[in-house]
This record gives sequence, structure tokens and C-alpha cells, in this order.
Amino acid sequence: MRDGSRLVSKMVAVAVMFFLLTTKQVGAQDVEQEPLDVAEDSAAVELPFPFEDACNPAAGCSCDALPSSAEPPLTVFVPNMRSGLEVTAGFLLLQPGADNLGYATTTTFLPIQNPQWAVHTLNPTYQPGFTIGTRYTRPCSGKDIRTNWEHLRTNDSAFVPVSNLNTQWISPFSQTGPSTSETANEVGIFHFKAAQGEVAFDYDLVNLDMGQTVNIGSTTQIRLFTGLSWVRLQQQLISRFYNDPTIEPVPPVVAPANPDLQYIMLNNTSTYSGVGPRLGVTTNHALPRGFTFVGELTGAVFAGSMQPAQYSFSGVYQDRVDAEQIRSQPVTQVVWNGDMKLGLGYKHRLARGSILTLESGFKAAVFIDSFATYETSTNVLPLDIGSLSTNSMRHTPSNFSLNGWYVSCSLQW
Repeated sequence: MRDGSRLVSKMVAVAVMFFLLTTKQVGAQDVEQEPLDVAEDSAAVELPFPFEDACNPAAGCSCDALPSSAEPPLTVFVPNMRSGLEVTAGFLLLQPGADNLGYATTTTFLPIQNPQWAVHTLNPTYQPGFTIGTRYTRPCSGKDIRTNWEHLRTNDSAFVPVSNLNTQWISPFSQTGPSTSETANEVGIFHFKAAQGEVAFDYDLVNLDMGQTVNIGSTTQIRLFTGLSWVRLQQQLISRFYNDPTIEPVPPVVAPANPDLQYIMLNNTSTYSGVGPRLGVTTNHALPRGFTFVGELTGAVFAGSMQPAQYSFSGVYQDRVDAEQIRSQPVTQVVWNGDMKLGLGYKHRLARGSILTLESGFKAAVFIDSFATYETSTNVLPLDIGSLSTNSMRHTPSNFSLNGWYVSCSLQW
């Protein structure tokens, strides 16, 4: 009886061990064969902070996230982004640029057999601007809507005198000499001995876009977005040429002086405003200790109205001003725009789950053929009489560009 009991006990023990081993093998197979795909609008594996924005079931968000240990390398999924409103303010330090910033030419007319010309061009400096914006993120979807405004006003100037009063003069591109009359030795612009150039830019850009964020692996986040942009640009280029009637020309040069003329002035102001679609991508790559590497690339096409520069000429005397102008009507213009930025960000979680984000880096943008002007090509009369008469004109398009540095601060709650 005892032998029978021992045999039954051994058989029961073997059966239990076999059941446990079989169950363990089946469970292992189930884990290996478990599907890893995530539905398009469902939350997925959370990334380590700064990308950790888990859904909150108490706030009415139902997210069926997989355990982090189940995440394979390079899995593409929709992240559990924190929902709510985000406000951003930033400081810009940008350098504007254009293709038409030359304002004067210095002519060295001696020796007669070897004249030389030197072009003077304005080189705008870095100047401050600002950006502000808001963003709202929908819960458990990776979708958001964002708007922002960039603003910049700049003003630069330069002054250049001739280095040799007897052998040089300085003048506009349309009349550089040496000769401006039928007499080869007569030089009407000889007494222009100094020039001043000024340029002012106005820049405003408003963006409204909708985005979809996805994660690639455990460290990279990509936001694809599309929307609308509105832009307004203005460029004002002013050049002045100062008359000095006291200088005696070097023989055989003949240059009658005009003691009443103080200076001549040229004023070109061109504007553009337009609206159009915008498309882009932003990438964030997580670095240690809450830092992120940020990159953004966007493109836009604007359709709008361009006012070519109203080319104004003024001869300023001691007792009067003679004003002349080349007028043109506004035209419809399509402008292409490209924009990029590279930066370093830092995220910090505040009390009650709010997130503070700091970001700084370099940005650049270009607007193709956004400015234009109609101006004189070759003048007939010498400009030192304070009048402008031309036998030809030219149309000159110009691009507008920006490059420089930005710092921004965002708060999400």
C-alpha cells in the first residue's frame, strides 16, 4: 500500500512538472509572436524624457501603450504627447540681405589710359527682432495646430569719400564717366566727392500650420506639418552724392562748378505682400540630460502684390529742390521661400507636469524675386546740374534673405 502511494505521488509530480514546462514554452512562443504594430491614432511606447509625455486616464484619455521592454529598434509609432496649450516667445538677431545693395561708384580717371572703378555696397549688420507663437496639442494623437509671428525692422548706412580729390569722383551707377558730353575732357560729375548710402528693411511673417508627430526608435521625433503663410517685405535704398564746387580740376579736365547745388539723392522703395501654402518637417533628437538636437526645413510659395521701386531723383539746392520720378504700377508676383534652422534645445519638467523648453541656434531664409526696381541705365545730362534725363532704363529684380541667431522659450501646461 505504501509502495502504491509512493508511485502515485511520483506520477503526480512528473505530471505537474510536464504541465509547467509546457506552459512556459507556450508563453515564450506567444511573446515572440506578439504583433508590434500600433494603430495610427493610438498611443504607443513612451520615450524617455524629454519625449516622455504619457496620457492621463484621469483626464479622459484612453491609451493602450505597450510596455517599454517590448519596443524593438527603429519602431515608428505615434507618441504619447502631453496635450494642452504651449506659448512661445523668442529673440532674433538677424542680418538682412538683398542683391541690389550697391549704391555708388568711385571713378579714378587718371591716367586717362587706365581709368579704374570701385563699387561701394552696403553690408547690413545683425539687428534684433522677435517671434511669438502658440501651439495646441490634441490628446493621444500626436496632432497639433501652431501659429507664430516673426518681426524685424532694420536700418543701416555707410559714408564714403574719395581718397584723392583731384583724380577721383563718386557717382551713381547710371553715370560714372569719365566723359558725360561731346567734349572728351568735360566731366559733369567731377565735383561729387562723397556719397552716403542707407538701406531699411521691414519683415513680417505669420504662419498657421497643422502637424503630425511620429517617433522613430527611442531617441528621434519628427513633426510633419502643412499650412498657410503670410508675408510682408519692404526695402528702401537711398543714396546721396555731395557736391564740392571748390575743387579745381586737373588739366586737361574741364568741369564747370555749380555752387548752388548741395547734393543729389536717389530713393528706391520696393514692397511685397503675399500669402500661400507652406510645407515642412521638424526633427528632434534626444541627447543626455534633457537636451535635444533640433532641425527644421520648410518651403512656401507666395502669391501676392509687388510694388516695384518708385525711382525718385532729387537735386537739392540751397533754395529749392528739383524732384523727378520713374513710376510703375503694382504687379502680381509669385515668390518662392525656403527656411531652415539648426539648434540645441533643453526640456525641464516643472511642478504639476508643466514643461519648460529652451532652444537656441542658427536660422536662415530666402525669398526669391521679392523686390524689383525700374531705374535709369544711361543718363544724357550731367547730374551736377541737378536734373536727370535718361536715354534708357532697366528693370532689376532682387532676392531678400535673412540669416542669424535665435533664442526661444516655451511653456506648456
